[in-house]
Amino acid sequence: MKFLLLLLLGYSHPVFAGFCDRHVSTDTSVPLCPEKGGLLNETYPVVAATVSDQVNQSIVTDFVTEMVRSGTSKPPAIFVSSESDCSYVREHIDTLGLSAEKAQEWKAAIQCNQGVAWNWQQDFMQPYFDRNTGSAVVRFNPDYYNNDGPKAYGNLPAMLQNCGGIQLGKNLSGRWNGNMGGNIEGLPNGLCAVGNDGLSDAEYKEMTDNACEGADVITPPTSFMEVGHTDEIMKVIPTGGQPPCNYKILVADTNLGEKLISDSGNSPMFNDRNGAAQLFNGIHMLDLCKAWQRDQFDQDKKGSGTKSHTYLFEQLFIAKAYAGISVDTGDSSDKSSGKDSPNAGVFTFDESKCSSMTGSDFATHYRKLYGPLNDEIGKEMDRFAEELRKKVGNQCGDPIVRVPMIFGSRHGPFDGNTSAEKIKGAHALSLFPNLTNGVSINGRTVFPKQFNKPFDDYMSGLASKLGIQTGSINTVQQHNNQGNLHCSTNLVRYCRPR
Repeated sequence: MKFLLLLLLGYSHPVFAGFCDRHVSTDTSVPLCPEKGGLLNETYPVVAATVSDQVNQSIVTDFVTEMVRSGTSKPPAIFVSSESDCSYVREHIDTLGLSAEKAQEWKAAIQCNQGVAWNWQQDFMQPYFDRNTGSAVVRFNPDYYNNDGPKAYGNLPAMLQNCGGIQLGKNLSGRWNGNMGGNIEGLPNGLCAVGNDGLSDAEYKEMTDNACEGADVITPPTSFMEVGHTDEIMKVIPTGGQPPCNYKILVADTNLGEKLISDSGNSPMFNDRNGAAQLFNGIHMLDLCKAWQRDQFDQDKKGSGTKSHTYLFEQLFIAKAYAGISVDTGDSSDKSSGKDSPNAGVFTFDESKCSSMTGSDFATHYRKLYGPLNDEIGKEMDRFAEELRKKVGNQCGDPIVRVPMIFGSRHGPFDGNTSAEKIKGAHALSLFPNLTNGVSINGRTVFPKQFNKPFDDYMSGLASKLGIQTGSINTVQQHNNQGNLHCSTNLVRYCRPR
């Protein structure tokens, strides 16, 4: 009756009451709550989701599209943080081919957190669950964003509470102050994953005591990254079936990433050159492309009998990489023609050519720039995957699935006795949108688009092998700002009380 009234009122009502009450935690189809801790992993159903259009509106409309495609019978509430009135989201729903009744239901799910448009929705709040009822509990961090969290989340606490079925928990504080979103993740078997990016042992314990609520703690290796968050290197995904055999844990594999690219040989590296072109706004991708073009320039000069000048490392580690930089090689004459030429002997970088690289081009120059660091990161990822495998158990077969990822940095590897010491503080960034930085929406896992054929082909095969439903969203702009899909959203889940 309450939902019928909601439909009669229409979706323009600024704050809806009771929309989330339709998601009943005691329904026998809902998985049982974990025995330990207060975090839920991505195998649990979604009662509400948040997303922002600060970077672009397309991530919001694409996110809503993927939610609709998940086939859920009960749309979760979707809170859109925006400076506008969010009408564009409801208009987008009309393009999705839904029946009039179903379209109206999804439009009713859209609520506008107007006046704020903070992209990093993962940072300022952490969803938990109530052990007695299984309903969602959300804890906010008012100290976030220069000690003024409400600037980032606006009216969201009141809106979530008004939705019904969602409680507000005690505020997050202490070591939560700062960009900690995506660094605390619930895992199966009562595990709580929390990365340690520069905290002392005492600080880390303070944080995990606050965050994990009694769950066993595992520490993913995150200190080598510029953004040292757990969701940059691992992710739980649903695989169907019955608990406890309804998930896999994705873990980054740098060796796999490099091998897939190398094995693609002279095939085009990028299957969407327009999309890939956006990736070269990242400094490490630009460094790699400059190395490739510089090498071509030197090879061309060598082949023409002209003296070759190699300024590779000078170009690779400049403080800031920009398209269109010209570098005088010191040889301004055209020796092949015998005539002086103002352009001869001058290397000019052309960013527009970057997306024309082959797999071999990319692999060769990646190995020159980042190979040693990638090797050490790979060793640390292998160690972590084995630790995770032991702690989670293998009662349903191997729980770990490796996914391709490669990193770049202008620092490291450093001196040290272990891989962890050699890569700590490298400030590394993934060259492609992190495949672990996706989201799972009621059984459908949505990954950031890769724009490179080797990774795309591998993930298509993996989805088929695991029998999972997948989608993808273009997050290049978020990626170039050191975040991705999971960072830009927040999904509130619930479970069935034991």
